[in-house]
Amino acid sequence: MKLLFLAVCSSLFLGGCMARQPVMTRHDFAELRTGTTVEELVNRYGSPMRIHSKGYQTEVYEYIERLALGRQVVEQRRYFFEISQGKVIGKYMKYSNPSPLRSFYSDDPFPNY
Repeated sequence: MKLLFLAVCSSLFLGGCMARQPVMTRHDFAELRTGTTVEELVNRYGSPMRIHSKGYQTEVYEYIERLALGRQVVEQRRYFFEISQGKVIGKYMKYSNPSPLRSFYSDDPFPNY
């Protein structure tokens, strides 16, 4: 019994110590200001899902947040940060609600709902 208790406690302790991938949320998006450096953005939220080139020294970093209900994605939010000269110069967000059958028929790991 004592051994079982120690095993459960140690598994809970080790499970709590695991590092979690940072996720961009709507609250984080609202708090992030223009002028933030790319280093701060990446250090805080990890690498973007995609980087889009917009021409001369301008890129757009894309982060995705998926809200799930069980195993079904019910809402997807895409956060875009326009980057120039190593700083955020603009930002915008798109959100969508996928159709329930869309995930079955899409080969894209990040479908654009």
